[in-house]
Amino acid sequence: MNNEKHILLKVRDFFAWRILLNEKMQPGWLYIYRKCSCSYHLFRFLKMCGFYLFNGQSGIVDWDARQFFFKNQDRVHEVASWFFDEESKNTYLQSVIHRQTSNPSDLPGYDENGYFRHSFFTYGNNEVLIDCGAYTGDTIQEFLSMNIPYEKIVAFEPDSKNFGALKSVAKNEGSKIMLINAGVHNKDSIIYLLGRSVSETPKGVTGEDHIEYYNLNLTQGVSETPKGVTGEVCVQVCSIDTLHLEEKITFIKMDIEGAEMKALIGAKETILRDKPKLAICLYHSNEDMIAIAEYIHELVPEYKLYVRRNEIQPFSHVVLFATV
Repeated sequence: MNNEKHILLKVRDFFAWRILLNEKMQPGWLYIYRKCSCSYHLFRFLKMCGFYLFNGQSGIVDWDARQFFFKNQDRVHEVASWFFDEESKNTYLQSVIHRQTSNPSDLPGYDENGYFRHSFFTYGNNEVLIDCGAYTGDTIQEFLSMNIPYEKIVAFEPDSKNFGALKSVAKNEGSKIMLINAGVHNKDSIIYLLGRSVSETPKGVTGEDHIEYYNLNLTQGVSETPKGVTGEVCVQVCSIDTLHLEEKITFIKMDIEGAEMKALIGAKETILRDKPKLAICLYHSNEDMIAIAEYIHELVPEYKLYVRRNEIQPFSHVVLFATV
């Protein structure tokens, strides 16, 4: 970082900002690392000084991401070398850049094929899909719209409201769709959630990773709720391996808000046994952008790996695909 200059500004004595001028970047550009929630006063000041600024948050560099990817650049390039086509390599590396700059022009190209319509996937007559993070059934609807002959769909969704909508989507398929009102993890357990992210461990709660606080069989309830925890934030989770499904699993999709790595660990035996097609979201954390591909490549080296950005929202919603 010897070629970077750091300047700390205070705006009206309330807001602290670090302005990063990186000589490697395009000359004359300032990248701003925001230290508080309001950017209006600083942006206005810099505009008066003649600087070009992106709108809203789109020009604010994520300093944590920059440090992370700088430190792990060798891992990033090794992962990129495993991808089976140039589109995947470009999408992946562009996504890494976008996570650092938040500049819309750095977004990789959008792919319209969703989870299932890619040319690198082939389907048989008895597909078995495990949908982790089934939400309200949108992924199931995408799958069904392709008229792929299937034997079974297993759908996980921990949110009770979403699960109600999911049941409405699945009802016409009868027993071919197995609905599980739980999340997916590396073991059968309970995790403590706040909104869509894992909060700090509440008082009186212990666990080896400060998330899990009560191990139980999925058929049981919580016998004693720890102090500071309410039932509405207790999410039941299980692993794919402990389901002991008899069918050969042919496809696993995961979009589970950052729990993908643990869920993959909990599906290790299933993946080794059946080598299903995979669609795993990478974008929930910087570490996931690297570690998920590393884990899958080490687990099944013969997997062909691809990356696509499969949603049109203005962020890098990137998915890792794998097929043998």
